[in-house]
Amino acid sequence: MSTDRYTSPLSERYASKEMQYIFSQDMKFRTWRKLWIALAETEMELGLSENGKPVISQEQIDELKAHAEDINYEVAREREKLVRHDVMSHVYAYGQQCPKAAGIIHLGATSCYVGDNTDIIVMDEALKLVHKKLVNVIDELAKFADKYKNLPTLAFTHFQPAQPTTVGKRATLSFSLWVPLPLPGPPKITRLNIFLFLPYSYVVQCGRLNVTPRQEEGPHNILRPTLITYSDCSSRTYISLRLRTFPSRSRPYP
Repeated sequence: MSTDRYTSPLSERYASKEMQYIFSQDMKFRTWRKLWIALAETEMELGLSENGKPVISQEQIDELKAHAEDINYEVAREREKLVRHDVMSHVYAYGQQCPKAAGIIHLGATSCYVGDNTDIIVMDEALKLVHKKLVNVIDELAKFADKYKNLPTLAFTHFQPAQPTTVGKRATLSFSLWVPLPLPGPPKITRLNIFLFLPYSYVVQCGRLNVTPRQEEGPHNILRPTLITYSDCSSRTYISLRLRTFPSRSRPYP
């Protein structure tokens, strides 16, 4: 255990192993790579081409998938010392593992494609875990309340004895923290829903995919692709990742 770095009880004492992994570096950068693979697959499906030839091949995508999990952190760290940019450092590191696909990694995307979307995905996974644990807590509390619904006890208010009640009744008061007030009729807890609306983040916000075929040759005109619309590329990418989205006209931040 390192004692010369900042630590937090939120991760060391209170968080479960599952939650610690969700907010870990492994989860973050593996998600980056999944996003890059999904983007490349979408671009290939839409027929991104240069001078009539496909830019992306299945062989390149297979190479990316082969190294989706084994992050070469040392290469990325050394690269970041030089370029001072986390995304470009990991694009470079991924390209070192995938030399055939190096040129298509992050193609047409901006940093917020992996940055913002990964933050949203991480929060979504965290809420799913909280949802599962909270449902289990409510279930156990319901069983406890029913078991002791007739056991007398003394209720307190402001740390002062108030009036008689039952242990089961006191336990049910905790439900109000997590479960909406029921409609008239027999009480019944069916499910607890936590909704997370994922922003329609920028897959091709600005970048090489938006270069028109009429652009003059120059040092920045690296690629002359078939024009792919933002809408087609982004919607197909998110569908392949099985993410729920809604359109947004401004840059979304978590």
